[in-house]
Amino acid sequence: MSTTFSARLRAATATLACASAVGVLAYALALRARARRGRCDADGVKNDTGSAREHRGSPSRADDDADDGDGDDDDESLGDEALTTSLSTSPTSSRATSRRASAGSMTEIITRAATCAYCAVDTATRRCEQCRAIFYCSPKCQRTHWVEEHREVCEPHAEMDEVRAMYHVAMNALSTWDADRGYAPVVDMFSHIMSRAAQVGDKNLECEAALIIAEIEINSIRRAYTVNELEDVRGGIDSEQFERITSATLRLAYDNKDKISEARAHLAVGDYYSMAMGDHEAALEHYGLARAYAKEEDMLPIETEACRRMRWTQSIRGDIDGAAVLSEEVLRLTRAYIAEQRHIASKAQDAEASLHDSGSGSPPTVPMMLREHWYLGGYENQEVYALKEHGCALRGERRMFERALVVARYQPAAVEAFEEALTKLDKHWRRHGLDAESDAEGADIKRQLHLHLADLYDNYLASADDVIKSQHHAKAVECRHAYEDMVPGSFGADVACALCDAPLGGLSIEDEPLAMTCAWDSCAKMHHFHTRCFNTIDTDANPGVMCPACPPR
Repeated sequence: MSTTFSARLRAATATLACASAVGVLAYALALRARARRGRCDADGVKNDTGSAREHRGSPSRADDDADDGDGDDDDESLGDEALTTSLSTSPTSSRATSRRASAGSMTEIITRAATCAYCAVDTATRRCEQCRAIFYCSPKCQRTHWVEEHREVCEPHAEMDEVRAMYHVAMNALSTWDADRGYAPVVDMFSHIMSRAAQVGDKNLECEAALIIAEIEINSIRRAYTVNELEDVRGGIDSEQFERITSATLRLAYDNKDKISEARAHLAVGDYYSMAMGDHEAALEHYGLARAYAKEEDMLPIETEACRRMRWTQSIRGDIDGAAVLSEEVLRLTRAYIAEQRHIASKAQDAEASLHDSGSGSPPTVPMMLREHWYLGGYENQEVYALKEHGCALRGERRMFERALVVARYQPAAVEAFEEALTKLDKHWRRHGLDAESDAEGADIKRQLHLHLADLYDNYLASADDVIKSQHHAKAVECRHAYEDMVPGSFGADVACALCDAPLGGLSIEDEPLAMTCAWDSCAKMHHFHTRCFNTIDTDANPGVMCPACPPR
Protein backbone atom coordinates (compact mmCIF):
# COMPACT_ATOMS: atom_id res chain seq x y z
CA MET A 1 0.00 0.00 0.00
CA SER A 2 1.54 3.32 -1.04
CA THR A 3 2.29 6.12 1.42
CA THR A 4 -0.01 8.45 -0.49
CA PHE A 5 -2.87 5.99 -0.40
CA SER A 6 -2.28 5.23 3.30
CA ALA A 7 -2.49 8.92 4.12
CA ARG A 8 -5.69 9.30 2.13
CA LEU A 9 -7.12 6.20 3.77
CA ARG A 10 -6.43 7.61 7.26
CA ALA A 11 -8.00 10.91 6.25
CA ALA A 12 -11.04 9.17 4.83
CA THR A 13 -11.44 7.05 7.95
CA ALA A 14 -11.23 10.11 10.20
CA THR A 15 -13.74 11.98 8.05
CA LEU A 16 -16.27 9.16 8.05
CA ALA A 17 -15.83 7.92 11.61
CA CYS A 18 -18.92 9.67 12.98
CA ALA A 19 -21.31 8.81 10.14
CA SER A 20 -24.19 6.54 11.04
CA ALA A 21 -24.30 4.37 7.91
CA VAL A 22 -20.77 4.59 6.59
CA GLY A 23 -18.79 1.81 4.93
CA VAL A 24 -15.19 2.98 5.45
CA LEU A 25 -13.86 -0.22 3.95
CA ALA A 26 -15.40 0.22 0.53
CA TYR A 27 -14.70 3.93 0.54
CA ALA A 28 -11.03 3.06 1.03
CA LEU A 29 -11.19 0.47 -1.73
CA ALA A 30 -12.72 3.05 -4.02
CA LEU A 31 -9.84 5.42 -3.23
CA ARG A 32 -7.44 2.65 -4.10
CA ALA A 33 -9.32 2.05 -7.34
CA ARG A 34 -9.06 5.75 -8.12
CA ALA A 35 -5.32 5.69 -7.53
CA ARG A 36 -5.07 2.79 -10.00
CA ARG A 37 -7.57 3.72 -12.62
CA GLY A 38 -8.57 7.41 -12.60
CA ARG A 39 -11.84 7.89 -14.41
CA CYS A 40 -13.97 5.63 -16.57
CA ASP A 41 -16.40 6.69 -19.23
CA ALA A 42 -19.50 4.49 -19.52
CA ASP A 43 -21.05 5.47 -22.85
CA GLY A 44 -21.71 9.08 -22.08
CA VAL A 45 -21.93 8.67 -18.29
CA LYS A 46 -18.74 9.96 -16.69
CA ASN A 47 -18.06 8.29 -13.35
CA ASP A 48 -15.39 9.46 -10.92
CA THR A 49 -14.25 6.10 -9.60
CA GLY A 50 -12.53 7.71 -6.65
CA SER A 51 -15.70 9.15 -5.16
CA ALA A 52 -17.53 5.87 -4.61
CA ARG A 53 -18.66 6.76 -1.15
CA GLU A 54 -19.47 4.69 1.91
CA HIS A 55 -18.81 1.54 0.79
CA ARG A 56 -27.71 -7.19 -9.04
CA GLY A 57 -34.50 -10.42 -12.51
CA SER A 58 -34.99 -13.35 -10.93
CA PRO A 59 -32.92 -16.52 -10.61
CA SER A 60 -32.78 -18.45 -13.83
CA ARG A 61 -31.42 -21.70 -15.19
CA ALA A 62 -28.01 -22.63 -13.87
CA ASP A 63 -25.31 -23.06 -16.44
CA ASP A 64 -23.67 -26.46 -16.45
CA ASP A 65 -20.10 -25.26 -16.10
CA ALA A 66 -18.50 -25.63 -12.69
CA ASP A 67 -17.06 -22.43 -11.29
CA ASP A 68 -13.33 -21.96 -11.80
CA GLY A 69 -11.17 -20.51 -9.07
CA ASP A 70 -8.28 -18.13 -9.34
CA GLY A 71 -6.44 -15.40 -7.46
CA ASP A 72 -3.65 -15.01 -4.93
CA ASP A 73 -3.54 -14.44 -1.21
CA ASP A 74 -3.22 -10.91 0.17
CA ASP A 75 -2.02 -9.67 3.53
CA GLU A 76 -5.33 -7.98 4.34
CA SER A 77 -8.43 -9.83 5.53
CA LEU A 78 -11.48 -9.31 7.70
CA GLY A 79 -11.32 -12.60 9.55
CA ASP A 80 -13.48 -15.66 8.96
CA GLU A 81 -15.74 -15.24 11.97
CA ALA A 82 -16.55 -11.62 11.24
CA LEU A 83 -17.28 -12.34 7.60
CA THR A 84 -19.46 -15.32 8.38
CA THR A 85 -21.42 -13.28 10.92
CA SER A 86 -21.90 -10.38 8.53
CA LEU A 87 -23.16 -12.62 5.74
CA SER A 88 -25.30 -15.07 7.68
CA THR A 89 -28.34 -12.84 8.28
CA SER A 90 -30.66 -11.72 5.53
CA PRO A 91 -31.66 -8.02 5.39
CA THR A 92 -34.75 -8.73 3.37
CA SER A 93 -28.10 -12.69 -5.89
CA SER A 94 -21.69 -17.33 -11.17
CA ARG A 95 -19.74 -16.79 -13.38
CA ALA A 96 -19.88 -17.04 -17.19
CA THR A 97 -18.26 -19.14 -19.89
CA SER A 98 -16.01 -18.33 -22.90
CA ARG A 99 -14.33 -20.07 -25.89
CA ARG A 100 -11.33 -22.50 -27.28
CA ALA A 101 -9.05 -25.49 -26.50
CA SER A 102 -5.42 -26.30 -25.72
CA ALA A 103 -2.90 -29.04 -26.46
CA GLY A 104 -1.02 -31.41 -24.17
CA SER A 105 -1.92 -34.13 -21.70
CA MET A 106 -2.49 -33.46 -18.01
CA THR A 107 0.94 -34.94 -17.23
CA GLU A 108 2.62 -32.60 -19.68
CA ILE A 109 0.77 -29.60 -18.32
CA ILE A 110 1.60 -30.38 -14.70
CA THR A 111 5.32 -30.57 -15.53
CA ARG A 112 5.26 -26.99 -16.77
CA ALA A 113 3.53 -25.37 -13.82
CA ALA A 114 4.47 -21.81 -14.81
CA THR A 115 3.18 -22.25 -18.37
CA CYS A 116 -0.37 -21.32 -19.33
CA ALA A 117 -2.35 -24.48 -20.04
CA TYR A 118 -4.16 -22.73 -22.86
CA CYS A 119 -1.79 -20.43 -24.76
CA ALA A 120 1.56 -21.84 -23.47
CA VAL A 121 3.08 -18.51 -22.44
CA ASP A 122 5.47 -18.82 -19.51
CA THR A 123 3.94 -16.07 -17.37
CA ALA A 124 1.13 -18.12 -15.85
CA THR A 125 0.37 -17.07 -12.28
CA ARG A 126 -3.30 -18.08 -11.93
CA ARG A 127 -4.03 -21.61 -10.73
CA CYS A 128 -7.08 -23.79 -11.07
CA GLU A 129 -8.28 -23.78 -7.49
CA GLN A 130 -10.30 -26.96 -7.91
CA CYS A 131 -7.48 -29.35 -8.82
CA ARG A 132 -4.54 -27.02 -8.07
CA ALA A 133 -2.64 -28.77 -10.86
CA ILE A 134 -2.51 -26.35 -13.78
CA PHE A 135 -1.88 -22.66 -14.33
CA TYR A 136 -3.09 -19.86 -16.58
CA CYS A 137 -1.88 -16.44 -17.64
CA SER A 138 -5.32 -14.80 -17.61
CA PRO A 139 -8.96 -15.39 -16.64
CA LYS A 140 -9.86 -15.56 -20.33
CA CYS A 141 -7.49 -18.47 -20.95
CA GLN A 142 -8.74 -20.18 -17.79
CA ARG A 143 -12.40 -19.90 -18.77
CA THR A 144 -11.72 -20.99 -22.34
CA HIS A 145 -9.71 -24.03 -21.30
CA TRP A 146 -12.39 -24.97 -18.77
CA VAL A 147 -15.22 -24.86 -21.29
CA GLU A 148 -13.52 -26.93 -23.95
CA GLU A 149 -11.25 -29.36 -22.13
CA HIS A 150 -10.31 -29.01 -18.51
CA ARG A 151 -13.75 -29.54 -16.98
CA GLU A 152 -13.71 -33.09 -18.37
CA VAL A 153 -10.60 -34.06 -16.38
CA CYS A 154 -10.51 -31.63 -13.44
CA GLU A 155 -10.93 -33.28 -10.05
CA PRO A 156 -11.15 -31.39 -6.75
CA HIS A 157 -8.12 -31.27 -4.53
CA ALA A 158 -8.66 -33.75 -1.70
CA GLU A 159 -9.06 -31.31 1.20
CA MET A 160 -11.48 -29.14 -0.78
CA ASP A 161 -13.48 -31.95 -2.32
CA GLU A 162 -16.21 -31.99 0.33
CA VAL A 163 -16.75 -28.22 0.40
CA ARG A 164 -16.77 -27.95 -3.40
CA ALA A 165 -19.31 -30.78 -3.53
CA MET A 166 -21.48 -28.87 -1.06
CA TYR A 167 -21.21 -25.81 -3.29
CA HIS A 168 -22.40 -27.69 -6.39
CA VAL A 169 -25.33 -29.17 -4.46
CA ALA A 170 -26.27 -25.70 -3.25
CA MET A 171 -26.00 -24.24 -6.75
CA ASN A 172 -28.26 -26.97 -8.13
CA ALA A 173 -30.78 -26.21 -5.40
CA LEU A 174 -30.58 -22.49 -6.11
CA SER A 175 -31.15 -22.96 -9.84
CA THR A 176 -34.53 -24.62 -9.21
CA TRP A 177 -35.53 -22.80 -6.03
CA ASP A 178 -39.12 -21.60 -5.72
CA ALA A 179 -39.06 -17.93 -4.70
CA ASP A 180 -42.34 -18.39 -2.84
CA ARG A 181 -40.49 -20.53 -0.28
CA GLY A 182 -38.23 -17.64 0.64
CA TYR A 183 -34.46 -17.62 0.29
CA ALA A 184 -33.42 -17.87 3.95
CA PRO A 185 -32.59 -21.62 3.67
CA VAL A 186 -30.41 -20.95 0.60
CA VAL A 187 -28.61 -18.10 2.35
CA ASP A 188 -27.95 -20.44 5.28
CA MET A 189 -26.49 -23.05 2.89
CA PHE A 190 -24.09 -20.62 1.28
CA SER A 191 -23.16 -19.08 4.63
CA HIS A 192 -22.12 -22.54 5.81
CA ILE A 193 -20.17 -23.13 2.59
CA MET A 194 -18.44 -19.79 2.98
CA SER A 195 -17.40 -20.66 6.53
CA ARG A 196 -16.13 -24.11 5.54
CA ALA A 197 -14.26 -22.69 2.55
CA ALA A 198 -12.50 -20.24 4.86
CA GLN A 199 -11.51 -23.11 7.16
CA VAL A 200 -9.84 -25.09 4.36
CA GLY A 201 -8.24 -22.02 2.80
CA ASP A 202 -10.31 -21.96 -0.38
CA LYS A 203 -10.46 -18.20 -0.72
CA ASN A 204 -12.07 -18.26 -4.14
CA LEU A 205 -14.94 -20.45 -3.02
CA GLU A 206 -15.31 -18.34 0.13
CA CYS A 207 -15.65 -15.24 -2.04
CA GLU A 208 -17.99 -16.98 -4.48
CA ALA A 209 -20.33 -18.04 -1.67
CA ALA A 210 -20.31 -14.49 -0.28
CA LEU A 211 -21.12 -13.09 -3.72
CA ILE A 212 -24.03 -15.46 -4.17
CA ILE A 213 -25.44 -14.46 -0.78
CA ALA A 214 -25.23 -10.80 -1.76
CA GLU A 215 -26.78 -11.51 -5.16
CA ILE A 216 -29.65 -13.45 -3.58
CA GLU A 217 -30.42 -10.49 -1.36
CA ILE A 218 -30.19 -8.03 -4.25
CA ASN A 219 -32.53 -10.08 -6.41
CA SER A 220 -35.00 -10.48 -3.54
CA ILE A 221 -35.19 -6.71 -3.25
CA ARG A 222 -35.48 -6.29 -7.00
CA ARG A 223 -38.44 -8.66 -7.02
CA ALA A 224 -40.05 -6.55 -4.31
CA TYR A 225 -39.57 -3.45 -6.45
CA THR A 226 -41.57 -5.02 -9.28
CA VAL A 227 -44.75 -5.26 -7.20
CA ASN A 228 -44.42 -2.55 -4.55
CA GLU A 229 -43.87 1.17 -4.34
CA LEU A 230 -40.41 2.57 -3.76
CA GLU A 231 -40.91 3.74 -0.19
CA ASP A 232 -42.64 0.50 0.84
CA VAL A 233 -39.61 -1.52 -0.28
CA ARG A 234 -37.01 0.84 1.11
CA GLY A 235 -38.76 0.92 4.47
CA GLY A 236 -38.42 -2.86 4.75
CA ILE A 237 -34.67 -2.99 4.10
CA ASP A 238 -32.21 -3.34 6.97
CA SER A 239 -29.69 -0.87 5.55
CA GLU A 240 -26.97 -1.58 8.09
CA GLN A 241 -27.10 -5.33 7.48
CA PHE A 242 -27.23 -4.75 3.73
CA GLU A 243 -24.14 -2.59 4.01
CA ARG A 244 -22.28 -5.23 6.03
CA ILE A 245 -23.03 -7.86 3.41
CA THR A 246 -21.89 -5.75 0.48
CA SER A 247 -18.82 -4.38 2.28
CA ALA A 248 -17.61 -7.83 3.30
CA THR A 249 -18.20 -9.18 -0.19
CA LEU A 250 -16.27 -6.37 -1.83
CA ARG A 251 -13.33 -6.85 0.53
CA LEU A 252 -13.15 -10.59 -0.12
CA ALA A 253 -13.12 -9.99 -3.87
CA TYR A 254 -10.43 -7.34 -3.54
CA ASP A 255 -8.26 -9.52 -1.30
CA ASN A 256 -8.41 -12.28 -3.92
CA LYS A 257 -7.24 -9.85 -6.61
CA ASP A 258 -10.04 -11.23 -8.76
CA LYS A 259 -11.46 -8.54 -11.05
CA ILE A 260 -14.43 -10.69 -12.03
CA SER A 261 -15.51 -11.09 -8.42
CA GLU A 262 -14.78 -7.41 -7.81
CA ALA A 263 -17.06 -6.52 -10.70
CA ARG A 264 -19.88 -8.60 -9.23
CA ALA A 265 -19.26 -7.10 -5.79
CA HIS A 266 -19.44 -3.57 -7.19
CA LEU A 267 -22.79 -4.46 -8.78
CA ALA A 268 -24.05 -5.48 -5.35
CA VAL A 269 -22.69 -2.32 -3.71
CA GLY A 270 -24.25 -0.22 -6.48
CA ASP A 271 -27.59 -1.85 -5.78
CA TYR A 272 -27.16 -1.08 -2.08
CA TYR A 273 -26.84 2.61 -2.89
CA SER A 274 -29.57 2.60 -5.52
CA MET A 275 -32.21 0.61 -3.66
CA ALA A 276 -31.43 0.99 0.03
CA MET A 277 -30.01 4.51 0.12
CA GLY A 278 -31.46 6.20 -2.96
CA ASP A 279 -27.99 7.56 -3.80
CA HIS A 280 -27.97 7.13 -7.56
CA GLU A 281 -24.70 9.00 -8.10
CA ALA A 282 -22.85 6.55 -5.86
CA ALA A 283 -24.67 3.65 -7.52
CA LEU A 284 -23.51 4.79 -10.96
CA GLU A 285 -19.93 5.01 -9.74
CA HIS A 286 -19.97 1.40 -8.55
CA TYR A 287 -21.74 0.19 -11.68
CA GLY A 288 -19.09 2.01 -13.71
CA LEU A 289 -16.33 0.20 -11.82
CA ALA A 290 -18.11 -3.12 -12.34
CA ARG A 291 -18.31 -2.46 -16.05
CA ALA A 292 -14.65 -1.44 -16.28
CA TYR A 293 -13.46 -4.60 -14.48
CA ALA A 294 -15.77 -6.88 -16.49
CA LYS A 295 -14.62 -5.31 -19.74
CA GLU A 296 -10.99 -5.74 -18.72
CA GLU A 297 -11.60 -9.44 -18.07
CA ASP A 298 -13.72 -9.95 -21.20
CA MET A 299 -16.77 -10.96 -19.18
CA LEU A 300 -19.66 -9.99 -21.43
CA PRO A 301 -22.49 -11.13 -19.11
CA ILE A 302 -21.26 -9.00 -16.21
CA GLU A 303 -20.45 -6.02 -18.43
CA THR A 304 -23.95 -6.29 -19.87
CA GLU A 305 -25.49 -6.40 -16.41
CA ALA A 306 -23.49 -3.35 -15.30
CA CYS A 307 -24.75 -1.39 -18.32
CA ARG A 308 -28.29 -2.62 -17.68
CA ARG A 309 -28.22 -1.36 -14.11
CA MET A 310 -26.68 1.94 -15.16
CA ARG A 311 -29.47 2.34 -17.71
CA TRP A 312 -32.09 1.49 -15.09
CA THR A 313 -30.59 4.09 -12.76
CA GLN A 314 -30.50 6.76 -15.46
CA SER A 315 -34.16 6.07 -16.24
CA ILE A 316 -35.08 6.49 -12.58
CA ARG A 317 -33.20 9.78 -12.48
CA GLY A 318 -35.13 10.98 -15.51
CA ASP A 319 -32.11 11.05 -17.82
CA ILE A 320 -33.82 9.42 -20.80
CA ASP A 321 -31.01 10.41 -23.17
CA GLY A 322 -28.45 8.66 -20.96
CA ALA A 323 -30.72 5.64 -20.59
CA ALA A 324 -31.15 5.42 -24.37
CA VAL A 325 -27.38 5.39 -24.95
CA LEU A 326 -26.82 2.72 -22.31
CA SER A 327 -29.73 0.68 -23.65
CA GLU A 328 -28.08 0.58 -27.08
CA GLU A 329 -24.93 -0.71 -25.40
CA VAL A 330 -26.86 -3.42 -23.54
CA LEU A 331 -28.32 -4.59 -26.84
CA ARG A 332 -24.90 -4.57 -28.53
CA LEU A 333 -23.26 -6.54 -25.72
CA THR A 334 -26.12 -9.04 -25.62
CA ARG A 335 -25.73 -9.73 -29.32
CA ALA A 336 -21.97 -10.07 -28.94
CA TYR A 337 -22.50 -12.59 -26.14
CA ILE A 338 -24.97 -14.60 -28.21
CA ALA A 339 -22.53 -14.70 -31.12
CA GLU A 340 -19.81 -15.91 -28.77
CA GLN A 341 -22.00 -18.67 -27.37
CA ARG A 342 -23.01 -19.79 -30.85
CA HIS A 343 -19.34 -20.03 -31.75
CA ILE A 344 -18.73 -22.25 -28.72
CA ALA A 345 -21.75 -24.41 -29.57
CA SER A 346 -20.59 -24.73 -33.17
CA LYS A 347 -17.14 -25.90 -32.12
CA ALA A 348 -18.63 -28.36 -29.66
CA GLN A 349 -20.92 -29.66 -32.41
CA ASP A 350 -17.96 -30.11 -34.74
CA ALA A 351 -16.11 -32.04 -32.04
CA GLU A 352 -19.12 -34.29 -31.40
CA ALA A 353 -19.55 -34.86 -35.13
CA SER A 354 -15.93 -35.91 -35.39
CA LEU A 355 -16.40 -38.40 -32.56
CA HIS A 356 -19.56 -39.72 -34.20
CA ASP A 357 -17.82 -40.18 -37.55
CA SER A 358 -15.11 -42.18 -35.84
CA GLY A 359 -17.72 -44.35 -34.13
CA SER A 360 -16.85 -43.15 -30.63
CA GLY A 361 -19.62 -40.68 -29.95
CA SER A 362 -23.28 -39.79 -30.43
CA PRO A 363 -24.71 -37.45 -33.10
CA PRO A 364 -24.29 -33.74 -32.33
CA THR A 365 -27.12 -31.63 -31.01
CA VAL A 366 -27.58 -27.88 -31.01
CA PRO A 367 -28.54 -26.78 -27.49
CA MET A 368 -31.09 -24.07 -26.84
CA MET A 369 -29.50 -20.81 -25.77
CA LEU A 370 -29.61 -20.73 -21.98
CA ARG A 371 -29.19 -17.59 -19.93
CA GLU A 372 -26.50 -17.20 -17.29
CA HIS A 373 -27.38 -18.09 -13.72
CA TRP A 374 -27.82 -14.55 -12.42
CA TYR A 375 -26.98 -12.30 -15.30
CA LEU A 376 -28.60 -11.20 -18.53
CA GLY A 377 -32.14 -10.85 -17.36
CA GLY A 378 -35.33 -12.82 -17.41
CA TYR A 379 -35.81 -14.83 -20.61
CA GLU A 380 -33.90 -17.64 -22.26
CA ASN A 381 -33.64 -15.77 -25.57
CA GLN A 382 -31.48 -12.86 -24.51
CA GLU A 383 -31.92 -10.84 -27.69
CA VAL A 384 -35.71 -10.83 -27.33
CA TYR A 385 -35.39 -9.71 -23.72
CA ALA A 386 -32.85 -6.99 -24.55
CA LEU A 387 -34.96 -5.65 -27.42
CA LYS A 388 -38.04 -5.47 -25.22
CA GLU A 389 -36.06 -3.64 -22.50
CA HIS A 390 -34.59 -1.32 -25.12
CA GLY A 391 -38.03 -0.35 -26.36
CA CYS A 392 -39.20 0.35 -22.81
CA ALA A 393 -36.17 2.55 -22.15
CA LEU A 394 -36.86 4.50 -25.34
CA ARG A 395 -40.48 4.95 -24.31
CA GLY A 396 -39.25 6.66 -21.15
CA GLU A 397 -40.29 4.06 -18.59
CA ARG A 398 -38.90 4.71 -15.13
CA ARG A 399 -40.25 2.27 -12.54
CA MET A 400 -43.47 0.79 -11.24
CA PHE A 401 -46.43 3.15 -10.79
CA GLU A 402 -44.57 6.21 -12.07
CA ARG A 403 -45.43 8.24 -15.14
CA ALA A 404 -43.09 7.74 -18.05
CA LEU A 405 -41.04 10.63 -19.42
CA VAL A 406 -41.89 10.51 -23.10
CA VAL A 407 -39.28 11.93 -25.47
CA ALA A 408 -40.95 12.19 -28.87
CA ARG A 409 -37.83 11.58 -30.96
CA TYR A 410 -37.30 8.12 -29.42
CA GLN A 411 -40.81 6.75 -30.09
CA PRO A 412 -40.21 5.56 -33.69
CA ALA A 413 -37.10 3.70 -32.50
CA ALA A 414 -39.18 2.13 -29.71
CA VAL A 415 -41.59 0.80 -32.34
CA GLU A 416 -38.68 -0.71 -34.27
CA ALA A 417 -37.33 -2.39 -31.12
CA PHE A 418 -40.69 -3.91 -30.20
CA GLU A 419 -41.38 -5.07 -33.76
CA GLU A 420 -37.98 -6.73 -33.97
CA ALA A 421 -38.53 -8.37 -30.58
CA LEU A 422 -41.79 -9.88 -31.85
CA THR A 423 -40.07 -11.20 -34.97
CA LYS A 424 -37.23 -12.72 -32.94
CA LEU A 425 -39.65 -14.27 -30.45
CA ASP A 426 -41.73 -15.90 -33.19
CA LYS A 427 -38.54 -17.26 -34.77
CA HIS A 428 -37.40 -18.58 -31.38
CA TRP A 429 -40.71 -20.37 -30.88
CA ARG A 430 -40.59 -21.96 -34.35
CA ARG A 431 -37.00 -23.10 -33.89
CA HIS A 432 -37.68 -24.81 -30.57
CA GLY A 433 -41.27 -25.94 -31.07
CA LEU A 434 -42.67 -23.56 -28.46
CA ASP A 435 -45.92 -21.62 -28.17
CA ALA A 436 -47.86 -19.57 -25.64
CA GLU A 437 -48.91 -22.72 -23.81
CA SER A 438 -45.42 -24.18 -23.40
CA ASP A 439 -43.52 -20.91 -22.88
CA ALA A 440 -45.27 -18.79 -20.26
CA GLU A 441 -42.41 -16.28 -20.00
CA GLY A 442 -42.29 -15.78 -23.74
CA ALA A 443 -46.07 -15.43 -23.89
CA ASP A 444 -45.99 -12.72 -21.23
CA ILE A 445 -43.35 -10.81 -23.19
CA LYS A 446 -45.40 -11.17 -26.38
CA ARG A 447 -48.50 -9.75 -24.70
CA GLN A 448 -46.52 -6.77 -23.43
CA LEU A 449 -45.05 -6.15 -26.87
CA HIS A 450 -48.50 -6.08 -28.48
CA LEU A 451 -49.80 -3.63 -25.87
CA HIS A 452 -46.81 -1.34 -26.26
CA LEU A 453 -47.13 -1.30 -30.04
CA ALA A 454 -50.87 -0.66 -29.98
CA ASP A 455 -50.37 2.25 -27.58
CA LEU A 456 -47.51 3.68 -29.63
CA TYR A 457 -49.28 3.46 -32.98
CA ASP A 458 -52.43 5.12 -31.67
CA ASN A 459 -50.88 7.85 -29.52
CA TYR A 460 -47.17 8.52 -29.89
CA LEU A 461 -46.26 8.60 -33.58
CA ALA A 462 -47.26 12.13 -34.47
CA SER A 463 -47.96 12.83 -38.12
CA ALA A 464 -49.81 15.57 -39.98
CA ASP A 465 -50.52 13.17 -42.85
CA ASP A 466 -54.01 11.65 -42.56
CA VAL A 467 -52.98 8.62 -44.60
CA ILE A 468 -50.10 7.84 -42.25
CA LYS A 469 -52.37 8.38 -39.24
CA SER A 470 -54.85 5.89 -40.71
CA GLN A 471 -52.06 3.36 -41.30
CA HIS A 472 -50.85 3.74 -37.73
CA HIS A 473 -54.36 3.25 -36.37
CA ALA A 474 -54.78 0.11 -38.47
CA LYS A 475 -51.56 -1.29 -37.02
CA ALA A 476 -52.79 -0.48 -33.51
CA VAL A 477 -55.99 -2.41 -34.20
CA GLU A 478 -53.94 -5.33 -35.54
CA CYS A 479 -51.86 -5.42 -32.35
CA ARG A 480 -54.98 -5.34 -30.18
CA HIS A 481 -56.42 -8.26 -32.13
CA ALA A 482 -53.21 -10.21 -31.47
CA TYR A 483 -53.51 -9.40 -27.77
CA GLU A 484 -57.21 -10.28 -27.73
CA ASP A 485 -56.38 -13.70 -29.19
CA MET A 486 -54.09 -14.31 -26.21
CA VAL A 487 -56.33 -12.66 -23.57
CA PRO A 488 -59.97 -12.84 -24.73
CA GLY A 489 -62.32 -10.17 -23.41
CA SER A 490 -59.74 -7.39 -23.16
CA PHE A 491 -61.27 -5.18 -25.88
CA GLY A 492 -64.51 -4.81 -27.83
CA ALA A 493 -68.04 -3.54 -27.37
CA ASP A 494 -68.55 -5.54 -24.16
CA VAL A 495 -65.66 -3.77 -22.40
CA ALA A 496 -66.10 -0.26 -21.00
CA CYS A 497 -63.69 2.66 -21.02
CA ALA A 498 -62.40 3.04 -17.47
CA LEU A 499 -63.19 6.79 -17.50
CA CYS A 500 -66.45 7.30 -19.42
CA ASP A 501 -68.03 3.82 -19.09
CA ALA A 502 -68.94 3.86 -22.82
CA PRO A 503 -68.04 0.79 -24.90
CA LEU A 504 -64.29 0.64 -25.39
CA GLY A 505 -64.10 -0.98 -28.81
CA GLY A 506 -60.58 -1.10 -30.22
CA LEU A 507 -60.94 -4.12 -32.50
CA SER A 508 -62.27 -2.36 -35.59
CA ILE A 509 -60.63 0.22 -37.82
CA GLU A 510 -63.79 2.27 -37.27
CA ASP A 511 -63.22 2.40 -33.50
CA GLU A 512 -61.50 5.42 -32.02
CA PRO A 513 -57.89 5.30 -30.73
CA LEU A 514 -57.23 3.82 -27.30
CA ALA A 515 -54.71 4.57 -24.56
CA MET A 516 -53.42 1.70 -22.43
CA THR A 517 -51.52 2.58 -19.29
CA CYS A 518 -51.14 -1.10 -18.47
CA ALA A 519 -48.52 -1.26 -21.22
CA TRP A 520 -46.25 0.77 -18.96
CA ASP A 521 -46.47 -1.54 -15.91
CA SER A 522 -48.23 1.34 -14.19
CA CYS A 523 -51.63 -0.25 -13.75
CA ALA A 524 -52.20 -3.62 -12.13
CA LYS A 525 -55.88 -3.78 -13.16
CA MET A 526 -55.50 -3.59 -16.95
CA HIS A 527 -57.48 -0.37 -17.36
CA HIS A 528 -57.99 0.82 -20.95
CA PHE A 529 -59.29 4.20 -22.10
CA HIS A 530 -60.43 6.09 -25.12
CA THR A 531 -57.53 8.37 -26.01
CA ARG A 532 -59.83 11.41 -25.92
CA CYS A 533 -60.87 10.51 -22.35
CA PHE A 534 -57.31 9.87 -21.24
CA ASN A 535 -56.16 13.21 -22.64
CA THR A 536 -58.61 15.10 -20.43
CA ILE A 537 -56.62 14.13 -17.34
CA ASP A 538 -54.61 17.01 -15.88
CA THR A 539 -51.22 15.35 -15.68
CA ASP A 540 -49.60 18.51 -14.31
CA ALA A 541 -51.91 18.42 -11.30
CA ASN A 542 -51.27 14.70 -10.77
CA PRO A 543 -47.70 14.07 -11.99
CA GLY A 544 -47.31 10.82 -10.10
CA VAL A 545 -50.53 9.22 -11.35
CA MET A 546 -50.02 7.12 -14.45
CA CYS A 547 -53.36 5.33 -14.44
CA PRO A 548 -56.25 7.77 -13.83
CA ALA A 549 -58.65 4.92 -13.05
CA CYS A 550 -56.54 3.58 -10.19
CA PRO A 551 -56.72 5.06 -6.67
CA PRO A 552 -54.02 7.68 -6.00
CA ARG A 553 -50.90 6.25 -4.41
